[in-house]
Amino acid sequence: MATKQSNTASFEQQIVSALGDDARTSTELSTLLMRLEEAIEIASRAAEDQRQAALDPTLSPDAAAARAAADAATLARDRLLTLRPRLQSRLHEVVGNEALAQWRPGYDSVKARRDALATQLRDVYTAFLTTIVPLLHEIEQFDNEITRINNSKPQHPASPPLLLATELCARGIAGFGLNDLSVLQHLSLPGWEPHAGRLWPPNRVPDFAMITRPPGGDSRLYGPNWWQVHEERAAAAHARAAQAAEEQQRQRDANWHGPRWWEKEERT
Repeated sequence: MATKQSNTASFEQQIVSALGDDARTSTELSTLLMRLEEAIEIASRAAEDQRQAALDPTLSPDAAAARAAADAATLARDRLLTLRPRLQSRLHEVVGNEALAQWRPGYDSVKARRDALATQLRDVYTAFLTTIVPLLHEIEQFDNEITRINNSKPQHPASPPLLLATELCARGIAGFGLNDLSVLQHLSLPGWEPHAGRLWPPNRVPDFAMITRPPGGDSRLYGPNWWQVHEERAAAAHARAAQAAEEQQRQRDANWHGPRWWEKEERT
Protein backbone atom coordinates (compact mmCIF):
# COMPACT_ATOMS: atom_id res chain seq x y z
CA MET A 1 0.00 0.00 0.00
CA ALA A 2 2.83 2.37 0.91
CA THR A 3 4.51 1.75 -2.44
CA LYS A 4 1.23 2.37 -4.27
CA GLN A 5 0.68 5.61 -2.39
CA SER A 6 4.26 6.62 -3.12
CA ASN A 7 3.75 5.98 -6.82
CA THR A 8 0.55 8.03 -6.77
CA ALA A 9 2.29 10.88 -5.01
CA SER A 10 5.13 10.75 -7.52
CA PHE A 11 2.68 10.89 -10.44
CA GLU A 12 0.90 13.83 -8.85
CA GLN A 13 4.19 15.67 -8.62
CA GLN A 14 4.85 15.02 -12.29
CA ILE A 15 1.58 16.70 -13.19
CA VAL A 16 2.15 19.61 -10.81
CA SER A 17 5.60 20.10 -12.31
CA ALA A 18 4.21 19.99 -15.86
CA LEU A 19 1.59 22.64 -15.05
CA GLY A 20 4.33 25.13 -14.22
CA ASP A 21 6.83 24.13 -16.91
CA ASP A 22 6.66 26.40 -19.99
CA ALA A 23 8.96 24.06 -21.89
CA ARG A 24 6.46 21.20 -21.98
CA THR A 25 5.06 20.56 -25.44
CA SER A 26 1.48 19.72 -26.32
CA THR A 27 2.58 16.16 -27.14
CA GLU A 28 4.08 15.71 -23.68
CA LEU A 29 1.04 17.19 -21.96
CA SER A 30 -1.33 15.09 -24.05
CA THR A 31 0.54 11.94 -23.06
CA LEU A 32 0.45 13.00 -19.43
CA LEU A 33 -3.29 13.65 -19.65
CA MET A 34 -3.92 10.16 -21.03
CA ARG A 35 -1.92 8.69 -18.13
CA LEU A 36 -3.95 10.80 -15.71
CA GLU A 37 -7.23 9.51 -17.16
CA GLU A 38 -6.00 5.94 -16.67
CA ALA A 39 -4.88 6.71 -13.12
CA ILE A 40 -8.26 8.26 -12.28
CA GLU A 41 -10.05 5.18 -13.56
CA ILE A 42 -7.84 2.89 -11.47
CA ALA A 43 -8.17 5.09 -8.39
CA SER A 44 -11.96 5.20 -8.79
CA ARG A 45 -12.19 1.41 -8.87
CA ALA A 46 -9.87 1.16 -5.86
CA ALA A 47 -11.95 3.66 -3.90
CA GLU A 48 -15.15 1.76 -4.65
CA ASP A 49 -13.52 -1.54 -3.68
CA GLN A 50 -12.32 -0.06 -0.39
CA ARG A 51 -15.76 1.38 0.32
CA GLN A 52 -17.44 -1.97 -0.29
CA ALA A 53 -14.86 -3.74 1.87
CA ALA A 54 -15.31 -1.23 4.67
CA LEU A 55 -19.03 -1.91 4.69
CA ASP A 56 -18.50 -5.65 5.08
CA PRO A 57 -17.54 -6.65 8.67
CA THR A 58 -16.41 -10.04 7.49
CA LEU A 59 -13.82 -8.40 5.25
CA SER A 60 -12.94 -5.55 7.57
CA PRO A 61 -13.36 -6.52 11.25
CA ASP A 62 -11.65 -3.29 12.35
CA ALA A 63 -14.13 -0.56 11.45
CA ALA A 64 -11.73 2.27 12.15
CA ALA A 65 -9.03 0.80 9.97
CA ALA A 66 -11.56 0.03 7.22
CA ARG A 67 -12.83 3.59 7.29
CA ALA A 68 -9.31 4.97 7.15
CA ALA A 69 -8.48 2.79 4.16
CA ALA A 70 -11.70 3.81 2.36
CA ASP A 71 -11.07 7.50 3.06
CA ALA A 72 -7.49 7.22 1.86
CA ALA A 73 -8.57 5.60 -1.41
CA THR A 74 -11.27 8.24 -1.95
CA LEU A 75 -8.81 11.01 -1.19
CA ALA A 76 -6.30 9.62 -3.66
CA ARG A 77 -8.98 9.54 -6.40
CA ASP A 78 -10.24 13.05 -5.61
CA ARG A 79 -6.75 14.52 -5.66
CA LEU A 80 -6.28 13.17 -9.16
CA LEU A 81 -9.70 14.51 -10.21
CA THR A 82 -8.71 18.03 -9.16
CA LEU A 83 -5.66 17.85 -11.40
CA ARG A 84 -7.59 16.87 -14.55
CA PRO A 85 -9.26 20.23 -15.41
CA ARG A 86 -6.02 22.10 -14.74
CA LEU A 87 -4.02 19.80 -16.96
CA GLN A 88 -6.70 20.04 -19.69
CA SER A 89 -6.62 23.83 -19.49
CA ARG A 90 -2.82 23.88 -19.68
CA LEU A 91 -2.88 21.56 -22.69
CA HIS A 92 -5.40 23.82 -24.45
CA GLU A 93 -3.21 26.84 -23.75
CA VAL A 94 -0.06 25.16 -25.05
CA VAL A 95 -1.84 23.94 -28.21
CA GLY A 96 -2.95 27.53 -28.87
CA ASN A 97 0.55 28.88 -28.27
CA GLU A 98 2.07 26.34 -30.62
CA ALA A 99 -0.51 27.13 -33.32
CA LEU A 100 0.19 30.85 -32.95
CA ALA A 101 3.94 30.28 -33.11
CA GLN A 102 3.53 28.25 -36.30
CA TRP A 103 1.19 30.78 -37.93
CA ARG A 104 2.94 33.99 -36.90
CA PRO A 105 5.93 33.84 -39.33
CA GLY A 106 3.57 33.64 -42.29
CA TYR A 107 1.54 36.54 -40.93
CA ASP A 108 4.65 38.66 -40.40
CA SER A 109 5.87 37.86 -43.91
CA VAL A 110 2.55 38.80 -45.52
CA LYS A 111 2.27 41.95 -43.41
CA ALA A 112 5.75 43.07 -44.40
CA ARG A 113 4.98 42.54 -48.09
CA ARG A 114 1.62 44.31 -47.70
CA ASP A 115 3.28 47.30 -46.04
CA ALA A 116 5.88 47.49 -48.82
CA LEU A 117 3.22 47.40 -51.53
CA ALA A 118 1.13 50.00 -49.69
CA THR A 119 4.12 52.34 -49.51
CA GLN A 120 4.87 51.77 -53.19
CA LEU A 121 1.24 52.41 -54.15
CA ARG A 122 1.15 55.65 -52.17
CA ASP A 123 4.44 56.93 -53.56
CA VAL A 124 3.74 55.98 -57.17
CA TYR A 125 0.15 57.20 -57.20
CA THR A 126 0.78 60.53 -55.50
CA ALA A 127 3.72 61.22 -57.81
CA PHE A 128 1.54 60.21 -60.77
CA LEU A 129 -1.19 62.64 -59.69
CA THR A 130 1.19 65.56 -59.43
CA THR A 131 2.26 64.95 -63.03
CA ILE A 132 -0.81 63.66 -64.86
CA VAL A 133 -3.56 65.92 -63.51
CA PRO A 134 -1.95 69.23 -64.57
CA LEU A 135 -1.09 67.65 -67.92
CA LEU A 136 -4.69 66.52 -68.49
CA HIS A 137 -6.00 70.01 -67.73
CA GLU A 138 -3.46 71.54 -70.09
CA ILE A 139 -4.35 69.09 -72.88
CA GLU A 140 -8.07 69.73 -72.45
CA GLN A 141 -7.59 73.47 -72.72
CA PHE A 142 -5.18 73.23 -75.65
CA ASP A 143 -7.52 70.93 -77.59
CA ASN A 144 -9.88 73.91 -77.75
CA GLU A 145 -7.13 75.78 -79.55
CA ILE A 146 -6.78 72.85 -81.97
CA THR A 147 -10.52 73.03 -82.65
CA ARG A 148 -10.28 76.77 -83.28
CA ILE A 149 -7.43 76.33 -85.75
CA ASN A 150 -9.23 73.51 -87.58
CA ASN A 151 -12.48 75.49 -87.80
CA SER A 152 -10.67 78.51 -89.23
CA LYS A 153 -8.81 76.53 -91.89
CA PRO A 154 -8.99 78.35 -95.25
CA GLN A 155 -10.22 76.62 -98.38
CA HIS A 156 -6.87 76.38 -100.11
CA PRO A 157 -5.35 73.37 -101.85
CA ALA A 158 -2.05 73.92 -100.07
CA SER A 159 -3.62 73.85 -96.62
CA PRO A 160 -2.20 71.12 -94.37
CA PRO A 161 -4.54 68.42 -93.00
CA LEU A 162 -6.66 69.10 -89.96
CA LEU A 163 -4.90 68.64 -86.65
CA LEU A 164 -5.79 65.59 -84.59
CA ALA A 165 -6.64 66.02 -80.93
CA THR A 166 -3.68 65.63 -78.58
CA GLU A 167 -4.69 62.18 -77.33
CA LEU A 168 -5.24 60.82 -80.84
CA CYS A 169 -1.85 62.13 -81.86
CA ALA A 170 -0.20 60.55 -78.80
CA ARG A 171 -1.83 57.18 -79.45
CA GLY A 172 -1.16 57.27 -83.19
CA ILE A 173 -4.77 56.76 -84.25
CA ALA A 174 -7.12 58.79 -86.40
CA GLY A 175 -10.20 58.21 -84.21
CA PHE A 176 -11.82 55.97 -81.64
CA GLY A 177 -13.44 52.72 -82.76
CA LEU A 178 -16.37 50.95 -81.16
CA ASN A 179 -14.15 49.16 -78.64
CA ASP A 180 -11.79 52.06 -77.98
CA LEU A 181 -12.03 54.30 -74.92
CA SER A 182 -10.71 57.80 -74.67
CA VAL A 183 -8.41 58.41 -71.73
CA LEU A 184 -9.45 62.03 -71.38
CA GLN A 185 -13.15 61.12 -71.40
CA HIS A 186 -13.16 57.90 -69.36
CA LEU A 187 -10.26 58.26 -66.92
CA SER A 188 -11.33 58.91 -63.33
CA LEU A 189 -8.68 59.84 -60.75
CA PRO A 190 -9.63 60.24 -57.09
CA GLY A 191 -7.40 62.21 -54.77
CA TRP A 192 -5.19 60.23 -52.42
CA GLU A 193 -6.19 61.71 -49.07
CA PRO A 194 -9.52 60.65 -47.52
CA HIS A 195 -12.45 62.82 -48.68
CA ALA A 196 -10.19 64.51 -51.25
CA GLY A 197 -12.78 63.99 -53.94
CA ARG A 198 -12.08 63.46 -57.63
CA LEU A 199 -9.21 65.28 -59.29
CA TRP A 200 -10.10 64.20 -62.82
CA PRO A 201 -12.36 64.78 -64.64
CA PRO A 202 -13.12 68.17 -63.13
CA ASN A 203 -16.65 68.99 -62.05
CA ARG A 204 -18.14 71.30 -64.63
CA VAL A 205 -21.33 73.33 -64.78
CA PRO A 206 -23.11 72.54 -68.06
CA ASP A 207 -22.65 75.28 -70.63
CA PHE A 208 -26.17 75.58 -72.02
CA ALA A 209 -24.97 77.83 -74.79
CA MET A 210 -22.90 74.96 -76.20
CA ILE A 211 -25.81 72.53 -76.36
CA THR A 212 -27.25 72.05 -79.82
CA ARG A 213 -30.96 72.88 -79.81
CA PRO A 214 -33.15 70.58 -81.92
CA PRO A 215 -35.43 72.30 -84.46
CA GLY A 216 -38.75 73.46 -83.04
CA GLY A 217 -37.69 73.07 -79.40
CA ASP A 218 -38.25 75.62 -76.67
CA SER A 219 -35.07 77.71 -76.50
CA ARG A 220 -35.46 78.14 -72.75
CA LEU A 221 -34.69 74.42 -72.28
CA TYR A 222 -31.11 75.18 -73.31
CA GLY A 223 -30.57 78.14 -71.05
CA PRO A 224 -30.63 79.02 -67.35
CA ASN A 225 -34.45 79.28 -67.30
CA TRP A 226 -35.07 75.66 -68.32
CA TRP A 227 -37.05 75.06 -65.11
CA GLN A 228 -39.79 77.47 -66.26
CA VAL A 229 -40.56 75.20 -69.21
CA HIS A 230 -41.02 72.17 -66.94
CA GLU A 231 -43.29 74.13 -64.58
CA GLU A 232 -45.42 75.38 -67.46
CA ARG A 233 -45.71 71.88 -68.91
CA ALA A 234 -46.74 70.47 -65.55
CA ALA A 235 -49.39 73.18 -65.09
CA ALA A 236 -50.72 72.55 -68.60
CA ALA A 237 -50.95 68.81 -67.95
CA HIS A 238 -52.84 69.46 -64.72
CA ALA A 239 -55.26 71.77 -66.51
CA ARG A 240 -55.89 69.17 -69.23
CA ALA A 241 -56.59 66.52 -66.63
CA ALA A 242 -59.06 68.78 -64.80
CA GLN A 243 -60.82 69.65 -68.08
CA ALA A 244 -61.12 65.96 -68.98
CA ALA A 245 -62.60 65.20 -65.55
CA GLU A 246 -65.20 67.99 -65.96
CA GLU A 247 -66.17 66.71 -69.41
CA GLN A 248 -66.66 63.18 -68.04
CA GLN A 249 -68.87 64.55 -65.25
CA ARG A 250 -71.03 66.47 -67.76
CA GLN A 251 -71.53 63.30 -69.75
CA ARG A 252 -72.53 61.38 -66.65
CA ASP A 253 -75.03 64.15 -65.71
CA ALA A 254 -76.53 64.11 -69.22
CA ASN A 255 -77.06 60.36 -69.07
CA TRP A 256 -78.69 60.44 -65.61
CA HIS A 257 -82.47 59.69 -65.73
CA GLY A 258 -83.13 59.63 -62.03
CA PRO A 259 -83.60 56.70 -59.62
CA ARG A 260 -85.42 53.58 -60.91
CA TRP A 261 -85.43 55.05 -64.41
CA TRP A 262 -86.23 51.69 -65.94
CA GLU A 263 -89.73 51.70 -64.37
CA LYS A 264 -90.58 54.87 -66.31
CA GLU A 265 -89.53 53.22 -69.57
CA GLU A 266 -91.70 50.15 -68.82
CA ARG A 267 -94.80 52.31 -68.25
CA THR A 268 -94.28 54.08 -71.54
